[in-house]
Amino acid sequence: MGLQMISQNISTQRVRVAINSKHDTVIEVKLSDAKVVLNEIFNSEFCDSINDVLTTRDSINSNIVNAQKKEIFLLNEKVSNNEKIDSDYKREVYDKDKVITDLNSTIEQQKHEIFRQKLLKAVGFTLSAILPITVLLLVH
Repeated sequence: MGLQMISQNISTQRVRVAINSKHDTVIEVKLSDAKVVLNEIFNSEFCDSINDVLTTRDSINSNIVNAQKKEIFLLNEKVSNNEKIDSDYKREVYDKDKVITDLNSTIEQQKHEIFRQKLLKAVGFTLSAILPITVLLLVH
């Protein structure tokens, strides 16, 4: 800001410009004005170098953020795949439980059928032995 205030305030001649014999432009200023100009130049160069550093850091941070976004996307896909696998396993367990239930039901039905057939067999053998004896006793 100091440089702008000095350059806008030209009530007195602070800068003297001359051309030497070699046709070079020579600028003469007071030491305090030169310090202000050099300070502004230094601040400008310092800000430019800080800007370069911050731009580099921003680029690195952007790359890190993009890598993290990609990693998050991949992790979300992995979670989705794991949920699908879990769902498939649960469905498989449900289906196997249903098969086991059906098989147990079939086994129980077959047990009842075997019991019934054994009972009928025993009744049939018993009747086949008793019926002829009864007929012989009744006939005589």
